Amino acid sequence: MRARNLKPGFFKNEELGELLFEERLLFAGLWCLADREGFFENRPKRIAAEIFPFDDKINGSRIDKMLCNLMSRHVITLNENYGYIPSFLKHNCPLS
Repeated sequence: MRARNLKPGFFKNEELGELLFEERLLFAGLWCLADREGFFENRPKRIAAEIFPFDDKINGSRIDKMLCNLMSRHVITLNENYGYIPSFLKHNCPLS
């Protein structure tokens, strides 16, 4: 996991506000998993372990469904191996 900036506007974003609480937390957590260009591995079990380590009810299949919902809202893109956060570089200037 990496340290990332989360701007105050995140909490007032109406489109994100329509997501479930867990989906909003997942989206914020993906920023910490993403590399400096906004790409992350599409590994739902690992994502669950990294972002929700104490939540037994959030497993790989639940993460997979939440990722699909984030993709349907156009805040991430996914393929078989990787995910991408299109707005990542607009909001972060990561060093690592």
